[in-house]
Amino acid sequence: MQKSAFSKSIEILKEMKYYGIGSRFVQHHDLETKKLLTEEESKRRLKYEMFDLFVDPVVDKIHPRIKALFGLDPIDEPLLANVFSGNQFVMSGYFGKEIMFPHPEALVSMKINSVLNRNKEDKRIKDIADIYSLMWYSDTKFPDLKQSVQKICCTEKVSLTISKFND
Repeated sequence: MQKSAFSKSIEILKEMKYYGIGSRFVQHHDLETKKLLTEEESKRRLKYEMFDLFVDPVVDKIHPRIKALFGLDPIDEPLLANVFSGNQFVMSGYFGKEIMFPHPEALVSMKINSVLNRNKEDKRIKDIADIYSLMWYSDTKFPDLKQSVQKICCTEKVSLTISKFND
């Protein structure tokens, strides 16, 4: 586990000055200057003087010792395995690091998997907004993306999920 991609990801986040809070990582930035603040600096600021960048670690399967080894409970999303085994990602340089970005169809499928299980309304609405944004604003044309998502999630699950959306 300590030599896993998950462990390396945690190391990279820490190198980038993210720190853990609960099951996620955060950076605080000054709202005006955009300067990265330390954890201590952020404690002396008012919330409206800062903005936060969060990273939620996600794994395809939770190892039984992950909490003991890393001190956090990542989100588990079985469809994430397709990203790695099916090469459903692109590498791109952001923030001075090479970062793996899942293809839009993988992200939409994961959001479809999670949206109905959300127990907080604001998170459910955010998932719906993410699905909409990915479907309409990704580089993949809508009909192609829709077809790819239906292959991953199956048409029935997509239809059932969408039918549960309401005003």
